[in-house]
Amino acid sequence: MFFNDLPDHLTSDTSLFAENAIIYHQIHTVEDQAILQDNQVKLAEWEQLLDMEFHPQRSSYLTLSRASKTKTYKCIHKVVILAEESSTKYLLVDQRQQNKKMPLSR
Repeated sequence: MFFNDLPDHLTSDTSLFAENAIIYHQIHTVEDQAILQDNQVKLAEWEQLLDMEFHPQRSSYLTLSRASKTKTYKCIHKVVILAEESSTKYLLVDQRQQNKKMPLSR
């Protein structure tokens, strides 16, 4: 098994960048949030299998929505609640700009 095998073990979409990974999933319902959280559990199992460790202190989650009010969900890896971010360099997205029409490119 290699780091590049990670997406094969998760049900949410995954992007890999060097030694970093982004797991993303559209959240419309509580069940969608449960799927994303289940992928955090699978990620913890996968890292044990490979005898490696992700650092939840350096991990975060990002909520994007065009709605004026969004539901707040927490994302937990192992027992650590991940920090909420307002932007990410990997997706070229800034939450503060979410209501403006921005083309996403890589």
